Amino acid sequence: MGWGNNYHRTNLYQRNDIHRVSYDGETFRQFLTDFTQELNEAASEAGTYERESLEAEAKTFYSNTVRPYGYNALRSWQHVKKPILNRLFSAVSVSGYMGPFFCETQVNSDVHKEHYPYVMAHELAHLAGVTSEAEASYWGFSFCRQSDNNAIRYSGFLNLFPYVLTHARSFLTEEEYSAWIATVCNKAKEDFTDNQEFWKEKRVIWISSIQRRLQDLMLKSGGVSEGVSDYFGVLSFVITMDAATDNYRQ
Repeated sequence: MGWGNNYHRTNLYQRNDIHRVSYDGETFRQFLTDFTQELNEAASEAGTYERESLEAEAKTFYSNTVRPYGYNALRSWQHVKKPILNRLFSAVSVSGYMGPFFCETQVNSDVHKEHYPYVMAHELAHLAGVTSEAEASYWGFSFCRQSDNNAIRYSGFLNLFPYVLTHARSFLTEEEYSAWIATVCNKAKEDFTDNQEFWKEKRVIWISSIQRRLQDLMLKSGGVSEGVSDYFGVLSFVITMDAATDNYRQ
């Protein structure tokens, strides 16, 4: 109940006096150019990472970088766990969540290694007190983006890629979209397709439909008017926060 109260406080922009950047075609096109360059660079140099040290690295990021924005530091005894009913979460394509009873971060054990750093960091954002799914995705991406490890950086850009695809189809003409997608490296496109197919095979449609409706109701009842569509607001956070900060680049 205490954590749920977070839904009813002022949002990140209001609390920190940050002006939300207007989300227009010109702004998106500039973002798209920068994003694609960073995605391709991270993909070309992506190696491996140590999962054992990943959690500690993420906790340091949240304690040092995210906490000043009005959130909690993460404690040494708070660890990422996997769901007991892991198969059920795969059936509804849920890669992670924060347990509502004991405030524990859960990450689906079926999550591919390329996606794990981002998913873990997204769920840790909720543990720090972030309720907006779009903002949690932003902090998950930001953690990956600021890492010195290109495999972790790649995880962030790869997980943002589906949202970028959706927005690109809306903002670009067919010719512009085709020209842009041709500039995306093959590794990113192949990893994206493989991940989509992987979760599609595990999904149980009728269970997934029920879960999506319940999640949408839960978010809306908590004050998130967009419901499950809130996830797609992550690009607005990236563009706005990049304009307001040094955007964590080296």
